[in-house]
Amino acid sequence: MSDAINNDSSLRLLNSIFDGYSEYNLEDRSAYLKHPLQSDINRIYINYKDFCSYYESQGIMPEKEQMALICEKGWWSEEKENEILYLKKSLKRLENTKSKLIYKADKDRIGEQIYDTQRKILLSNRQKSEYIQVTSEELASKESSYFFITNFIFKDKEFKNKFIENEENNVLENELTLIYYNYLGEFSIKNIKSAAISVVFQNMLYTAPSCSCMEVFGVPAARLTKNQMDLLTWGGYYQKLIKNSKKEIPDELYDDPEKFIEWYESVNKVQINKKSSKRSSKKSRYGSESKFLFGDRDEIKRIEGGEISGDKILKDAQNSGGKLDFYDLMEK
Repeated sequence: MSDAINNDSSLRLLNSIFDGYSEYNLEDRSAYLKHPLQSDINRIYINYKDFCSYYESQGIMPEKEQMALICEKGWWSEEKENEILYLKKSLKRLENTKSKLIYKADKDRIGEQIYDTQRKILLSNRQKSEYIQVTSEELASKESSYFFITNFIFKDKEFKNKFIENEENNVLENELTLIYYNYLGEFSIKNIKSAAISVVFQNMLYTAPSCSCMEVFGVPAARLTKNQMDLLTWGGYYQKLIKNSKKEIPDELYDDPEKFIEWYESVNKVQINKKSSKRSSKKSRYGSESKFLFGDRDEIKRIEGGEISGDKILKDAQNSGGKLDFYDLMEK
């Protein structure tokens, strides 16, 4: 297999996942972000839900109720909301199409469509934001972000000295929040899938016949970080497909999970990614239903295309009041 397959991003990701932490640079020192266990993720979510309930008890309406109110007043409509969702799905299809193109002219043409679709989404969201006040979810998401940076970012890799104890330091808090959002982007499910199918990790799994957490990470399941759990789950999934493939897999597919699945389905005459046939009773002419609780990670794409930068993520997160939260980013 080609050395080019072992790209730097997957190797760096794998190293951090096995280490159980990520190192980030501040201006004059390093910060060590401890990767949370699944039990930590549960704790963060419970913390978030508790704050949602608290702010609702203080009279702060959740986004779903505010959406219902502005639709009732005629300021917004479910039709407009579904149009945004339709545009987001179109954007994903366009980006997927662009990733498969070879010629620059074709990429430029699709790029123009991507830009236009992103612009429409941005304008619609700006229009909607004029009517949506601060929500209980936004405030709870801010609390969850603060909870994370105070409990999972340390001055040392032994995780003994926290960066933020009880003192108030807005500058430091902003810097750590930026690290938090960078971490969420780096360890998205999309990136973990790429690391899971990489030659380095797949070769490792071949030496661990049962693909158990003890064989691979040397710890019981309860002590796996969420990233380790996801890596092992997806790695085992891809390994089964590789072993069952009727034809030898081209080297370049070990660097792209989506292209691998497409190739596997075509060669083996199977359909892996079956979409649920269940539909919501609330449908528009765009064939999509509304969802209110969390935003979509597509909202953090810059208009020019590509992943948004760390500084822009922090700015957008602050401006949105927390619409870019832990769960949105980790699942992309």
